[in-house]
Formats: sequence, C-alpha cells, structure tokens
Amino acid sequence: MLRGKKNSLMTNRSKTRSPNPDLESAIYADVQNDLSRLFLKKFGLCHLEDTSRGHFSDALKEKVPPNRDIIFSFLKRRKAFPDITGFCKRTPNPILFQFDEGIQFITVEIKREKIDLDHIYQAWKYADLFAAPYGLLISDQAFPDELKRLDRITHIISRSASRMIYCGQFNPVSKSIMPDRWYPTNPLR
Repeated sequence: MLRGKKNSLMTNRSKTRSPNPDLESAIYADVQNDLSRLFLKKFGLCHLEDTSRGHFSDALKEKVPPNRDIIFSFLKRRKAFPDITGFCKRTPNPILFQFDEGIQFITVEIKREKIDLDHIYQAWKYADLFAAPYGLLISDQAFPDELKRLDRITHIISRSASRMIYCGQFNPVSKSIMPDRWYPTNPLR
C-alpha cells in the first residue's frame, strides 16, 4: 500500500512540473507580454492573445470582417495556428490594407531554434491570411546571415516597403525582445 502512495505522489509531482524550458510554448507568455508593452507604447491600443492551440477570442474574431471569417475554418481544418495573434489601432493609413478604422493585425510565430526558410514561409502564411502588416517571427537565436543575404537577392522577407516579415531575437534571461536585433528593421520604433 505504501508503494502505491509513493507511485501516485511521483505521478502527481510530474504533472505539476514546470514546462520544458526548451519548448516554444515556454516563452509564449514572455514574448506576448513584451510585445504588448511595445505595441501599446507605439499605438496606444493593443490586443494580443495566445492562439497556438486554435482558440481565438470573440474580441479578436469580431475585428475580422464577415467576408474574411473563412480564415478561422481554414486554420482549424489544417490545425495550424499562429502562436500569438492580435491587433493594434492607430490613425488609419490609406497605404496599408486595414479592415476596421485603423485596426492592424499582428501575427507572431515563435521558434526556439535557428530560423530557416520554412519558418519564414510559415510566418508569411499567417500574415497573409490576416492581411497583417505586423507579421513577426521571433526566435531566441540571432537571425542567420545567410537568410539576410538571400533576402537581399530574393526579397523573401521584404516584399515591399509596406509588406515584410519582421524577425526579432528574444532574450529569455531579460524576457524581452532585443531592440537592436530585428531584421530587416525594428517595426516598433
């Protein structure tokens, strides 16, 4: 009987263990908090949420026009979701495509590894679906020089002056995105 209690204690202990620090999900909250702080500072209004498991709040869904709500069924069917999704609002800009009086979508893909070409295309997929002017790809590693060289030739990151994926480096110790480690530029300055 004592052996059974010991086993159940070990099982309970393993269930309450903190998440593996090497998993992407281990830094979702810290990345979300830092991005919220940065977007609020720049725009005054920002809403970000963890959408990695496919749950989108009503607050987020209501900002997507009815003719574009197919986005959610597409993502659900493919079981592929941005890690973090949200929106910010500022004075409308006629150059940028916007859904609702200055609402601009934000999609964030997070990686705990060296960024590669597939990660960039994944970040573009989410940014394109939401027509997000802020498609972000965040990693805890520096953006690779070979991808910078490739971008200069093919424009895989910088499609135009107003359409690009912003790649940032997250510092897990300070729990913040390093302001001088964005490529091609820091979108939150």
